[in-house]
Amino acid sequence: MKKIKAIFLFLAFTLSAYSEDIVIDENAMFGDETQPIVVQKEEKSEKVDAELNIKKIGISGEIEFRGKSKSKAPWIDGKDYTTFESATKADLYLDARIQDGFKVYADIEGSYYPNRTGSSLTVEGTDGNGNIQEFTYTQSNSEIILKEFFFDANYNRKVYFRFGKQNLKWGKSYFWNPTDTINIERKSFMDLDRVREGVYGVKAHIPFGAEKNIYIFINNEDAGSMADSGISAKYEFLVKNTEMSFSLWSKKNRKPIIGYDISGRALDMDLRLEASASYGSDGEKFVEIREGEDSTGNPILYPFYNKYEDKVIPKITAGFTKSFDYGDFKDRISLNGEFYYNGKGYKENIIKKFTNNDDRTDYFKNYYEPNEYGRYYIALFTQFDKFLNDSNKSIKLNAISNLSDMSGIVTAGFVYNPIDDFTVETDLNGYFGSENSEYMLVGDRVSAEAILSLKF
Repeated sequence: MKKIKAIFLFLAFTLSAYSEDIVIDENAMFGDETQPIVVQKEEKSEKVDAELNIKKIGISGEIEFRGKSKSKAPWIDGKDYTTFESATKADLYLDARIQDGFKVYADIEGSYYPNRTGSSLTVEGTDGNGNIQEFTYTQSNSEIILKEFFFDANYNRKVYFRFGKQNLKWGKSYFWNPTDTINIERKSFMDLDRVREGVYGVKAHIPFGAEKNIYIFINNEDAGSMADSGISAKYEFLVKNTEMSFSLWSKKNRKPIIGYDISGRALDMDLRLEASASYGSDGEKFVEIREGEDSTGNPILYPFYNKYEDKVIPKITAGFTKSFDYGDFKDRISLNGEFYYNGKGYKENIIKKFTNNDDRTDYFKNYYEPNEYGRYYIALFTQFDKFLNDSNKSIKLNAISNLSDMSGIVTAGFVYNPIDDFTVETDLNGYFGSENSEYMLVGDRVSAEAILSLKF
């Protein structure tokens, strides 16, 4: 509770002290937070004021179909493997702008998976203490998710608030974001454009001219009281043409996390670095296979998990973005690269040490985090626009690898926009690695995917 009071005292002091005559570009504010969002009051301010005071209610959406045909790795049992998967998803967006920067927004997603049976699967496994228990997993062939639902308000256009379920963009990196201590859902390598589900809480944004911003987020997700809420704070500022920020995350009975990121331009490309650190970690890690007894006294082997040691656990990602001219077109080829060091990750493949599939299933359901399993990662994302000199066509080549267990995915794709807001994409995915390595866990060796999306 002391942390909560301190935050509100800080806000109250800032409101009373901060009185610069500035106007905020609301369209920029609700976009990418990594860009400067404050403009000085000029002749355009009257037009901005008039625009913001027009009441608007907009409804839009997107529907997407995905179909994937797959081939399995040789060690996968055919009876447990599906060679074809498909799904249809639809997002409905509601955007109601009232006046003076007040706004209501909602994103509802509905999905249908025809391959799922809707039945439950019960397996026997062990908990972290070696006790035998049953785990039940239920898969429904349809689901509805309220991904975002919030409203915006402001104090005299100097302090901006967002209340409700929201998706925040923290960190400068393209794929891995060590300083993002807020979002639960991480980015997907196979679906980079997917809008992630938000978290419930209150965000405050305090801009100071064009060069400084303060962000505060109180995370009320699963909080039984205000004392159980998590608090994130970030101070963002410019030094000439370099942007950097310091951040801090704290929650009751949890290890605090500090963060730092920096981005700028040098050698004719965009460079970025992002890092976080905590003293110890709240999660559990696999330690070893131990001997024990089941409920009937029979000897068994079970995986033993324990808290991470009390030591500094860093996470660091470094990346770049480079564009190239080709033919008569500027910036026709784009290249994004990132290296990720995960202090919580395993240096080797620990899944292969498990003695049975039940233990592997338990680990996969309760401990595994995609692209956070190993100690070292590398990823590369490339795009070639105006393929065959056609502005509606492009090709891409992406790759990701867990260097710790030498597994990965390579994706080659073709994207075609025959008309505005309609996209056809075909991807060919290749998976490499040994049995039970990270990117071979699901057993795919090669897959071909077709994606059709329509915005309205």
